Amino acid sequence: MVGLLIYGFQLFTLDKEKSKLKNDTISYLENKGYDEETDIKEIYIVAIVELSKDNELIHTGDYQAVVHFEDEPKNAYFYTYKNNTKEIIQIDSVNEGTNQSLNHKE
Repeated sequence: MVGLLIYGFQLFTLDKEKSKLKNDTISYLENKGYDEETDIKEIYIVAIVELSKDNELIHTGDYQAVVHFEDEPKNAYFYTYKNNTKEIIQIDSVNEGTNQSLNHKE
């Protein structure tokens, strides 16, 4: 029973952390002049993983927001917190199989 409570608390904390990152990313983009309703097609949160010495993927404990804009639905832009701060930064952008230019790259 105690283990179930701890697991439930961990899930709640994780959801809260992901939700905060998503909301902070939306606020960051709005401060840059984007409108959540008209400019952002999709935003979701993914785990940041690294390759271990044994070539296994390991979750770092951090997350990043993946943003697709309405005018570039095939391009993905990645945002996360700057190290040791609560400041959102764009860390990468990926063209997902098209020749579409990356218009929102910072």
